[in-house]
Amino acid sequence: MGNGTRRGKEVAAVVSIEVLRKYQEWEEREINRIIDERMANPAPGIPIEDIMRETLARGE
Repeated sequence: MGNGTRRGKEVAAVVSIEVLRKYQEWEEREINRIIDERMANPAPGIPIEDIMRETLARGE
């Protein structure tokens, strides 16, 4: 989030702190859920970095 350009104009994304907090809480829950899933069903050889990358990709 933040400033970006759209059709050459400067655009600012205005998001309330409350919305950001909710998103961060959701993101933490998602990360924990995926980690729990992987712990319960460990696939050998998947490093935590890959799990985090996958998690972040899902959130976008």
